[in-house]
Amino acid sequence: MDNAGEEELKGGFLTSSVTRSGGTVRRSAGRWSPAVHAWLTHLADAGINVAPKPVRIDTSAGVEEVTYIDGTVLSGGASPPYLWRDDTLTAVARLVRQFHDAAASFTPPADANWQETAAFPGGGDVICHNDLAPWNTVFTGECPVAFIDWDLAAPGPRCWDVSYAIWHFVPLYGDSGSDPFDLADFEPRACRTRLFCDAYGLEDRAGLVDKVIDRQLAVHDAIKRGAAAGDPAYQRLWELGAGTGIQRQADYVRAHRSALEDALT
Repeated sequence: MDNAGEEELKGGFLTSSVTRSGGTVRRSAGRWSPAVHAWLTHLADAGINVAPKPVRIDTSAGVEEVTYIDGTVLSGGASPPYLWRDDTLTAVARLVRQFHDAAASFTPPADANWQETAAFPGGGDVICHNDLAPWNTVFTGECPVAFIDWDLAAPGPRCWDVSYAIWHFVPLYGDSGSDPFDLADFEPRACRTRLFCDAYGLEDRAGLVDKVIDRQLAVHDAIKRGAAAGDPAYQRLWELGAGTGIQRQADYVRAHRSALEDALT
């Protein structure tokens, strides 16, 4: 691939190289890329515009290419008020439901390889994004329109993605030391947790608070394992305090378990 005229895109932790060239984005590819591209092709063919469209994979260069989605991606720090509006939360939940439902008609390639880093052990009935958060969401104006960075996608149960999205979009953070978006007060987060579930159409909410905590601890353990194995991206996350921060976020959910469960029921 010709690298002339490429613009480096900032903000990612886990992908070593992300550049834009005109209407396409080039990223580091891996053994999982063909399966992810098959999934993105399925979404595009179904007219579900919640993700980039695949362009090609250059195996010799170790690079994949997908379409660029114009808009704003929020990566932390001071956040615009629209990110925490209820209509934004419900729009995100409905986007997640769209691509989850699309998995019913998707047949993965027979030789599909998915990244296991963030995947639910044992798979599941939908294709999970596995990192649904503002930093992977494209906003057009003030409206969420798509999710990017699908390299962690893998089969899993709906609650695996739903609990992660609730964690980061409600959001379930509790203090300035562990909150990437500088929020503090708990209310109305219990109500917003219910609102996300309502907009998604989640019928089975039993044990959802525990599933959020399980999801948080799964991310904590994945970062810890990656750092111990010498992965530079995970080492950087660990050194920045991601492990301690996630533990504090899980403690926050535990402390507000009763309010969250009351809202859900």
